[in-house]
Amino acid sequence: MQKILVFTDAFSGGGAEEVMGSFCSVLKSKYKVLHVAKWKGPKNYPIPYWKISLNKKSLKKCIPYVIWIIVRYKPDIIFTSTGHNNLLFLILKMFYFRKLKVIIRESSVASVMNSFTLKSRLINKLLVKPIYKRADCIIVQSNDMSNDLKVKYEIANRKIVTINNPILLKNTALLSTPQSKDENSIRIVHIGRFSVEKGHSRLIQIFKQLPEKYTLSLIGDGKLMDNIKILAKGLKIDDRIEFLGFLQEEKKLEVILKSHLVIQTSYVEGFPNSLLECLACGIPAIAFNVPGGTREIINEKNGILVEDNNIAEMVDRIINTNWSNYNKEEIIEDVSMRFGIEKISSKLLKVFHEI
Repeated sequence: MQKILVFTDAFSGGGAEEVMGSFCSVLKSKYKVLHVAKWKGPKNYPIPYWKISLNKKSLKKCIPYVIWIIVRYKPDIIFTSTGHNNLLFLILKMFYFRKLKVIIRESSVASVMNSFTLKSRLINKLLVKPIYKRADCIIVQSNDMSNDLKVKYEIANRKIVTINNPILLKNTALLSTPQSKDENSIRIVHIGRFSVEKGHSRLIQIFKQLPEKYTLSLIGDGKLMDNIKILAKGLKIDDRIEFLGFLQEEKKLEVILKSHLVIQTSYVEGFPNSLLECLACGIPAIAFNVPGGTREIINEKNGILVEDNNIAEMVDRIINTNWSNYNKEEIIEDVSMRFGIEKISSKLLKVFHEI
């Protein structure tokens, strides 16, 4: 049985970590899987495969341990996710472990994601562009991501495989539990870490223009949360906004199921798990039409796409759409057929079989 070494920032927490965890569960049916992470992550549920948490705050401090694990474990394939991890293992392949097969998973539209800061632009130019070509295979989640790697990074088409993120709901019992919604107010939910690319600032500007019957629940944490709280307070709308922080799945589902719609205001996305989660609960969506997988998820059955950064149109569509007209069962059936774990699993196993 071939050995796979999987490396992520954590075992749970963000979308990339959740997806990689589900992929590990699929791969362990055919391979011996060792999952190594910088730290264990915030969620508490059992992981049904061999795992090692290095309990380190930075990737740099993980390097000696990673090299030792590769030497001792002798994996046939390395599977990593997110840019900094991908770069590390591709560099190790270049200089130390040339016979290793390395499969990387890109988590967003790379050229856009790497454009927000001077540091990321330099890393993109000096490292990502030349080194990503060393990967044996690159898994992306959307057509935009695939085209970005082909055009902006000149990656060979044969190395790129598109595998959508699967629906990751584990606790589905709540879905069949009747949920009461306050019909005197309209509750909007947004899920995502507080970072620049998630567009919380423009979300607050949108919410400022909505009537008082609208409330906003923000799930997630991050460095920019305090800045967004200050912005909301300055606009005198903080009394209608809940800053809920990171929530375990059951609590998160309770908030989602009490909501009338989910909103996404990101500037770029890979294949947004939070959007899939809400749709899998039957909650309709509204989002800006940005690079990434959002435009492949939202259709006429489940929501509305708005021209990117058209704040006026976003406000108008939120106010003038009868969100109760969307059929919950149709939304759930549609996303389950397109992004169920069974469909995604077969594509993933094919990649590892053919590498």
